[in-house]
Amino acid sequence: MTSFSKFSIVLAFLVFLGCGGGGGGDSAEKLAYNGTISEVKSGDQIVTVQVPDSVASGGSVELTFTDTTEVVNKMFASQPFDSLAVDQEIRVNAKKDGDKHVPTQLTILN
Repeated sequence: MTSFSKFSIVLAFLVFLGCGGGGGGDSAEKLAYNGTISEVKSGDQIVTVQVPDSVASGGSVELTFTDTTEVVNKMFASQPFDSLAVDQEIRVNAKKDGDKHVPTQLTILN
């Protein structure tokens, strides 16, 4: 019969988790792309962004902000939603949920 020390069991467990063996995980596809704001709806916190056709057919994506969506500038300093304006170039980090893009972070590029 083989005996294992507590240390080797803990070490094996940490290696298992570090390799992604913990299961679960985020099943949503993560997206990152640049675009230009074509419409801002402040009351609903919705931004329409013109993007390359490779991101969305029709070339535009409507992004509905959530409580956790961040707006930052090029230096990654937090910005209010009101700082977004038509014709701004932005970098979008989002998760694809069905046919919707749920923004996690918008970076103002200009």
